[in-house]
Amino acid sequence: MGLWRVLLLAIIHIILLNLNGYNELFTNNAQSLIGLTQDFSPWIKGLKANIKFSWDAYNYAHLNRSKIHLLTMLPDVMRMET
Repeated sequence: MGLWRVLLLAIIHIILLNLNGYNELFTNNAQSLIGLTQDFSPWIKGLKANIKFSWDAYNYAHLNRSKIHLLTMLPDVMRMET
């Protein structure tokens, strides 16, 4: 294998390692609890009210951006020459 082929394959591998894209994962979680207590003792002796509300949410997003370079086919073309 000639020196130019070795250099070309090294450059191709560097390009493919650095320019393939990226992968990201985003998650978040929200929880809420609200409570209200009211004392009605002035109007009705011993009467109290307690109200509670709860809310939960979980979000997930997966982002994958990738690309295929024409350079990925170059090693196959170079093999076909010999």
